[in-house]
Amino acid sequence: MSRNGKTERLERVLDINNKRFAGFYLVLLLYYLRMNLLFRSKENVRKVVKRVEKTLVASGVMNENYEPGTVRPRNKTMERLLHAFVVNRSYSEEEFYEYVAVSLVRKNWTAFMKMSLFFASVFVLLWIGIRLYVMYFLSISGVVALGMFAGMYLSPILGLLTGILAPGWKKYPLILLNLGLLIFLNYSLV
Repeated sequence: MSRNGKTERLERVLDINNKRFAGFYLVLLLYYLRMNLLFRSKENVRKVVKRVEKTLVASGVMNENYEPGTVRPRNKTMERLLHAFVVNRSYSEEEFYEYVAVSLVRKNWTAFMKMSLFFASVFVLLWIGIRLYVMYFLSISGVVALGMFAGMYLSPILGLLTGILAPGWKKYPLILLNLGLLIFLNYSLV
């Protein structure tokens, strides 16, 4: 398959209008914007927000003058994106895209904290599940074991990545919690 075909397929999956992947798209978009805002990469932020703007205008959800369009947003992702553009339309064009990105990320910072805690709780549930399974059946193997161990390794790592994006002082306990879970995982399997 050509590189252009792969790009088109990825754009179809990450399309804002796609209901199945709308939440996934928003999480990826927020993560990307947050990382670029942290590292002061304003040009990348501007490019991404301009692309989102073109998508909203092309779908008819937003007008060229940043007002709601004739088409209703199909999902919550489009509503959130539209709201970020409408609220920040009074800023000059130089700082407009940055304010849109900041308002999108600021509103959803607590989501990163909740996701980090979710991954920590998934780890605990999987660890307890493996202990109970082994206690009753004396061994664990096959697809069940593969899934449980993959989940046990991925959940603290994903919790760590989302914990880094939590707001303010809350990120430090989340980082320590997920690092502690990774260390605990390494010593508990011995």
